[in-house]
Amino acid sequence: MSSLTYHLKPNGATYIYRQDSYWDKEKKRSSSLQVCVGKLDANGEIIHDHRFKTPEAREALEKGETMDSRKP
Repeated sequence: MSSLTYHLKPNGATYIYRQDSYWDKEKKRSSSLQVCVGKLDANGEIIHDHRFKTPEAREALEKGETMDSRKP
């Protein structure tokens, strides 16, 4: 399961993070992975991070698929 969270930083910038939760078989507990998607500009549009610049990466983000190799 993944969700998007918004974090307002002291400098006024709002960053968007995608948080994925998964079951870690080795530790036998749930874990989460947080990846920065980008930040919001003054008009509320997303300025994507370098990981989500390609159309394939953005499509995977919208589908909820992972783009990070650390998650099993």
